Amino acid sequence: MPKWLKLLWETVLIAYMATLLGTLGAGALCFDASQNLKRSHWVSRRALEVFRTIPDLVYALIFVFAFGIGPLAGVLAIAVHSMGGNGKLFAEAVENIDMKPVDGLRSAGANWAQTIRYAVMSQGLPNFTTFTLWRFEINVRAASVVGFVGAGGIGQEFYTAIRMLYYEDISALIIILVVTVMVIEDVERKQVDGVRACSGNSLQTIRFGILPQVLPVMLSNALYIFELNTRSATILGIVGAGGIGFYLADRIRTLLWEEAWFIMILILVAVYLIDWFSKLLRARLIHGRGVSGPVRAHSPGGGVT
Repeated sequence: MPKWLKLLWETVLIAYMATLLGTLGAGALCFDASQNLKRSHWVSRRALEVFRTIPDLVYALIFVFAFGIGPLAGVLAIAVHSMGGNGKLFAEAVENIDMKPVDGLRSAGANWAQTIRYAVMSQGLPNFTTFTLWRFEINVRAASVVGFVGAGGIGQEFYTAIRMLYYEDISALIIILVVTVMVIEDVERKQVDGVRACSGNSLQTIRFGILPQVLPVMLSNALYIFELNTRSATILGIVGAGGIGFYLADRIRTLLWEEAWFIMILILVAVYLIDWFSKLLRARLIHGRGVSGPVRAHSPGGGVT
């Protein structure tokens, strides 16, 4: 048990450092990747797609090959993947802000940094915080998986117990991971106060007061989960659960890098198509427009500005 607790602490530290580095990188790219700030977003958007396309377990295989077995490979693997995932969510949160403060600051002569500081961050920070805490919880689980390939954490012990059919140890490790995630969730949870106006009941409050404001975030998360599951399907193939992951892991182990990169490019194209469809669907359902043209943000009351 002391050995497991030590490895569990190492797993949490890997997730923490990866979340910190990934969030910093996502914050640096998300403003350029958003369409409504009228900068060249194509390069940043494609970079974020590349970062989140390759599964973190595949990144771990690459970094273990480059830096050797240990937590460093796990931190780098999860950090790169987190930067791509959080960058997408941050950019979409920026696209859903009210543009009136932005236009007001620009008309007053504010530069780019001042506009981001006083008009964008003030509206996007709550979503940024929520996504970062959620990413930390995801990364705790990811850090327990990258250990399967020697990237540190409790994953190696977990993988050994599975291979040796030590079911008691497997159950104990699963319980430890579940309790850890539950503790993290309890620490992150905050009370959210709702506003009920005009004596509206709970259903009316959700329909007219809450849903118009949270719909962009809910839809962005749902579409991102679909994209995330597409990448997860490539990981399942590594253990024989179908998909292209088995062939990708096999090519990496045998150092057939040309075929491995070709498979990664195929996955990248699939993620790009999903991201394009996500943008189209968000534009149709939230903004009521086509893909072309600047993004129009929702006001707090649910109207389009």
